[in-house]
Amino acid sequence: MKKIGVAVGVLVGVLALNGTAPGGAAKPRVAVLEFTETGAGGWSGNVGRAAETWFVDSLVNTQKFKVLERQQLQALLAEQHFQMGGEVSPATAVQVGKVAGVQVIVFGNVNFAQKEQELHTSGVMGLIKNVPHIWGSGSMRTSEGNLTARAVSVQTGEILFSKGETVSTSNFNLDILGTGGGTEWDETVARKVFQPAVEKLTAEMVAKIEGMKESLGEAATGGEGKVVALKDGIVLINLGRLDGVKGGDKFEVVRAEVIRDPDTNEVLGRDETPVGSIVVHKISGDHLSAAKILSGDDFSKGDVVKRP
Repeated sequence: MKKIGVAVGVLVGVLALNGTAPGGAAKPRVAVLEFTETGAGGWSGNVGRAAETWFVDSLVNTQKFKVLERQQLQALLAEQHFQMGGEVSPATAVQVGKVAGVQVIVFGNVNFAQKEQELHTSGVMGLIKNVPHIWGSGSMRTSEGNLTARAVSVQTGEILFSKGETVSTSNFNLDILGTGGGTEWDETVARKVFQPAVEKLTAEMVAKIEGMKESLGEAATGGEGKVVALKDGIVLINLGRLDGVKGGDKFEVVRAEVIRDPDTNEVLGRDETPVGSIVVHKISGDHLSAAKILSGDDFSKGDVVKRP
């Protein structure tokens, strides 16, 4: 069983069914994984999931991406026996991206902490007319968070974007005669803390990805995939029924080398060496097909498969 250290949440939204922008250009396919948590305290299990959801909403609202539904990704991961939980790394994100047939995977971490300063309110309450005998206490709670977001190219494994934003907010909690106060999960406070960071990081990430569209390559669902295995003369590829593949479809197979600028390490494109051609004879899953070899004999796992 393959174990992938991610708790997955995916961009969810209603976009154009053909995945193209208003101007006709293809939208990059993007998936977002649930953000991990650090120091969440009483908010553990909530703050990372909520921050990821707000990030997803903000990214979807740009209308610059074609998105994958949560249920679809979960089904694909289950079919491939991926196990979720733990830390996310660029390598594991790329593996999930290949299963999902997307070009960019977004993931990150939420570091959260709350500090409270006790304030005695009896003196203040004693000054209020008609309530001289009400005793209580309160606290000034400061909520601090750091939201770090990364975007990784599924094709190259390159980190396209990585940045963190630190924000904080304070609010007063009144505890009278033992009621009120506490550090339980409060979505309103969490949104107030993280929403500015979400919006700022989204804008910067979108600008970065938009400027690198040409180097993202095609996602599997865009007509390009990869050889995932060779078995008894049959080539298995990561394209299937959800990618519009049908029996009899022919594909070219090439060995692709990513070319980078020696000074900036920027991806300039790729050099392709023809390997052969194949024809699909069996659809084995949503993103899996078996193909017979038409020409060539030097196929390898990882070779790029594309329509002629």
